This record gives sequence, structure tokens and C-alpha cells, in this order.
Amino acid sequence: MADRTGMSSISSAATSGFAQAQLAQQVGIKIAAKTLDAAKAQGDAAISLLEAAASIQDQSLGSLEPHKGQALDVTA
Repeated sequence: MADRTGMSSISSAATSGFAQAQLAQQVGIKIAAKTLDAAKAQGDAAISLLEAAASIQDQSLGSLEPHKGQALDVTA
């Protein structure tokens, strides 16, 4: 209930505004954390893909005959 100066309604409005600001800040922090987690997961997936590609390349180069690809004869 407000007194003659209206202080009760002002403090109530200020408290409500502060609570809303706190909630907005908490939501923003949660969203930022989820975004960071997603970015980390994408980075890990990219690294795994690159490692797999390097492994496949190493396997394919290892299966070649050792003497092939070492010299190039360009006489006509």
C-alpha cells in the first residue's frame, strides 16, 4: 500500500525492473554458453575430419609401390 509520498509504488517498480534485468542477463548468459558449446563441438568435428583425411592420405600413399613417383622421365 502506498504512503502519501508514493514511495512504496516507486520501490516496487524499481524492484520489478531490477528483477527483469537480472532475468534478461541470466538468459543472455545461458544463450552465450550454449553458443560457445556449439562452436566447440563444431571445432572438434572439423579437427576430426581433418585427422581422418590425413589418415586416409597416409594410407593411400603407403600402399603405392616404393619406386613409383620418385622420378620423372621426360625424354621424347
